[in-house]
Amino acid sequence: MIYSFALPAIALLARPAHGALLLAVALAGLLTPSQTAWFGLDFALGVVAFEQRDTIARAVQALPAALRPAIPILGLGLLCLPLWHRMAPIGSLLGHSPREIAVMGVGAALLVISALTLPRFAKAIGSRPCNFLGRISYGVYLLHRPLLTLLAPLVLVPTLLASKLVVIHGVTLASAALLVALVVGGSIALAVLFHRFVERPAIALGHRLAQALERALGSRR
Repeated sequence: MIYSFALPAIALLARPAHGALLLAVALAGLLTPSQTAWFGLDFALGVVAFEQRDTIARAVQALPAALRPAIPILGLGLLCLPLWHRMAPIGSLLGHSPREIAVMGVGAALLVISALTLPRFAKAIGSRPCNFLGRISYGVYLLHRPLLTLLAPLVLVPTLLASKLVVIHGVTLASAALLVALVVGGSIALAVLFHRFVERPAIALGHRLAQALERALGSRR
């Protein structure tokens, strides 16, 4: 929500020096103790990728054709790398570090760049299932954590009597798989309702307010 309100300022900072100023501010945020500031890199990379899309597209097209498909593969790998690390026993469950957030942010930016510059990748993510998930993605983002918090204490009950199941950190794989299924399925179902009855009306209201403000400013001129 903080970054949603700050988006106009972020867009303005993305213009000087082809976005270098905004990226410098975002990287400086990684050095602070504020977790909110850490995630500024995600927004900075996304806005700069959009603002500089023509320049980026020319750079991608200048690459050898054989190397271009590696861009989304590398992006997906970087995006998932911290998550894979956390699946190991040495992984921390207390939240991402600034370095992990930076790695995931760069991975996500490479996927955005792939969507902007690689026609085959853009066609793949433009399929009906991807469009559906894209429409409800904000609802999934908002709702999955509360649903996870609600269901985890109910589902992740160690079943030590089921000795044939592998137990990780006192939780059986069966209960973990059940939790994932419930959270993913439940988040999608709730996000559909959220998109229909909350998000779309809110977007329409925002458009009306913006049009009213534009008319008011136009009349004063």
